Amino acid sequence: MRILIVDDDDAIRDYLIIVLENLLDSLDIIECTSSQEALKLVSADPYFQLIISDYDMPGGNGDQLYLGLKERKYEIPFLLHTSRTLEEIPSLTKIKNISKDFFYIQKGMGLNQFEVALQALPPFKGSAPLHNYKRVRIYFFLRYTKSLCDVFIKLNEQKFIKFIHKNDTFDSAQVKRILEKNVEYLYITDHDYQEFAVSLVKQPFLLQTQEMSPEDRIKSSQMMLQHMAMTTGVTRSVLSMAERNIELVMMEAADLDQLSKLLNQLRSRQDYNYDHAYLLCYFCCILCDAMGWQTRRSREKLCFAALFHDITLKDPDLSFIQRLDDQGLSQFSPEEIQDYKSHPQQSASLLGELAESYPQVDQIVEQHHERPDGSGFPKGLKAHQLQPMSCLFIVCHALVSEMYRLDFETEKYPDMMKQLKVQFNSGHFQKIVEKLEDVLFKARNVKTN
Repeated sequence: MRILIVDDDDAIRDYLIIVLENLLDSLDIIECTSSQEALKLVSADPYFQLIISDYDMPGGNGDQLYLGLKERKYEIPFLLHTSRTLEEIPSLTKIKNISKDFFYIQKGMGLNQFEVALQALPPFKGSAPLHNYKRVRIYFFLRYTKSLCDVFIKLNEQKFIKFIHKNDTFDSAQVKRILEKNVEYLYITDHDYQEFAVSLVKQPFLLQTQEMSPEDRIKSSQMMLQHMAMTTGVTRSVLSMAERNIELVMMEAADLDQLSKLLNQLRSRQDYNYDHAYLLCYFCCILCDAMGWQTRRSREKLCFAALFHDITLKDPDLSFIQRLDDQGLSQFSPEEIQDYKSHPQQSASLLGELAESYPQVDQIVEQHHERPDGSGFPKGLKAHQLQPMSCLFIVCHALVSEMYRLDFETEKYPDMMKQLKVQFNSGHFQKIVEKLEDVLFKARNVKTN
């Protein structure tokens, strides 16, 4: 089933994706953040089988999207998913009473209630739900050595066999044997999935045992990150060249007083912040070379920025948020929200030791949440106010964040590139995104024109 999710809240879109992908086994989910963007996507590709939309959104509310679709003669089932009641939106109450393709589910339901409500809708009838298991990307198991719950391999829709027993240890060789058979997911039960509060950035049912040395931990993490990066079509040899730049930067950082402490802090985390930083190093190096900025200094500046841009953020769930208007921020305390708002400047201020040898690194870090249209932070800079190096870093940062959000599902990369090209379509950004598409996704023939 091909589904379009329209919601300006990243956390809500993530929630919907997790629910849908575990409710149905064969899905193609596209995301956007406004009614205007949704209408453009449908005009370019009208073969969606369901649209799930919020009501209150910048750039046009959900009723405008539904009416816009009707004006264009599109007959696509439409699910309004909003915190408002229908009584608060009289225009939609009338539509629901006369339309057979308009549906409504209120936000705030528990997970099980929401799944039941979805399965009652006509677009989902006849589909085969995955009732008992939730999937977890197999890459994540490469880093760990122990599971606190049973882990299964899926043989078919009805049969799952136990791969790892609860509290058993395992090693990367076991996982690699499964990977070689092109298995993308392992599975845990619904109960364990909810009990351990699994998310795209946290797998708390997996542990590293004390027997694993720090060197082995780093090695296993790098193996996992290589697999993630190679989903774009990047070869292992290209990653090896990027890793040499990362190693040089880490060696130099280890010789500096403040940065050596920050580097040890980052390495000890082995969580989303570390993974995001390392993947960002990969893509910054690759794209830097592709742009013709082939000096070692340019790559090293970008690697320093990648490693330390989120160093002041403690919670990986907070690091996963990309915009100040993301409603996911509401789950954090006022102090944590303030830390998030100021983290680009706080992180930049810690890089003073690099000012003489690597000018511009602090600027790149301070600007990594800016956006071409001025909607970013902390200063709301626009495309013409940002230097090319900062633009490249911002694009790579958005790329890695979106790859995580899509759970590294390669079939969704073409639509991801479409959205990146729409988002970064001015100033230095435009050429950088075009080069990104050409270089990274060439091997997978991902073209979005």
